[in-house]
Amino acid sequence: MKRIFYLLFLGIVVIIAAITNPSLEDHREAVQEKVHQHLEKRFSEAAADSDTNWGEIGNALGLSLGDALAAPLIKSLIKVDNYVVFSLTQADWEEETHTIGIGIFGQVLLSPKIDEKLEEIAQDQF
Repeated sequence: MKRIFYLLFLGIVVIIAAITNPSLEDHREAVQEKVHQHLEKRFSEAAADSDTNWGEIGNALGLSLGDALAAPLIKSLIKVDNYVVFSLTQADWEEETHTIGIGIFGQVLLSPKIDEKLEEIAQDQF
């Protein structure tokens, strides 16, 4: 009898996982938010060095421009491998495909290595 309850419970969990599996857009939005947070941090550090209101205006303009430029890149670079009950966030980068996150139960969890890569890219650019 206990075995039936365990199987029933497992079946319910699998059904819930399949129904709440994040979509491609959810994965792209999670990556976009991560990039936005990184840009916000970089621009706020730069604005802190400036004592004028122009620094704040530049911060807002740079953040808007950065988001606008990042969106089409994210759309073209981010793909999803869907395994019904969970999905993997894939990024095509430097002619390789990298797994950068997992989507399960309606959430997209991204690897902390993304922060390291974004910081590395920022250091190369500035």
